[in-house]
Amino acid sequence: MPVVRTTKTFRELRNQAEDDFKFHQPAVALVYHGGSAQDFIGIRIECAKAGKEFVSNIAFGRDPDGELYYNDLLELRGVGKYEIQFKVGQVLQIIVRNPNNGIVACASAIGWLSFDADHPEVPLVGKWNDYKALDVASVITCAVGSTDVTISLDSLAKKVTFKLPSPCVKGMNHMGTTTIVSVNDIPNGTCSMVDFDADRVLFYPKIGSTVMTGYFIPSVKDKADLVALGQQAFISSSANGIWQAA
Repeated sequence: MPVVRTTKTFRELRNQAEDDFKFHQPAVALVYHGGSAQDFIGIRIECAKAGKEFVSNIAFGRDPDGELYYNDLLELRGVGKYEIQFKVGQVLQIIVRNPNNGIVACASAIGWLSFDADHPEVPLVGKWNDYKALDVASVITCAVGSTDVTISLDSLAKKVTFKLPSPCVKGMNHMGTTTIVSVNDIPNGTCSMVDFDADRVLFYPKIGSTVMTGYFIPSVKDKADLVALGQQAFISSSANGIWQAA
């Protein structure tokens, strides 16, 4: 299935979706690429109110905000093929079909996708799963010149700490959201691999794991927040992220 540029506006796509589907719920999505914009990897759609996620090669991500349209939740299961329709910087729509090519859902968002996502070597296939996750308001902190980072999950009386490879130049004190499947997955003393970048922190149980322990995404209020965590990017060589009581 293709990745295509559309000439339609977000309003036109939304109106069409409202005509075609009975239900719609707030949702978030991600079109993910590798080292360059052309290195398309996959997508993820998350709809907490419908209790569903659609995953193709990536296990995390929630940008941009939009809507998930569907007729029957029972159709949102198993393997699905998808196509991406977009207008650079303006509109993104993902159409998901069942194996018989019947359209079961579409996700629409506005004001995003600044690159051509097509990549012929990546099969545009994903899988519907039940969405089970806990979103926890959090704060990430690091003093200027320090390498010690703490993400505090106050409502759970938990925190996770890890070290940066280089001192933090500007320091960090930023609100955000930590997503985990269950607090039972992070008993005190749990160690995680850390995958750190300017716009998110990912935690894995071990190298090469396809299942995450959790992830932190800073709140975004303006363009500067897209690099709220600074300019460092690294994957830890050992499990130096430690979950413990706050």
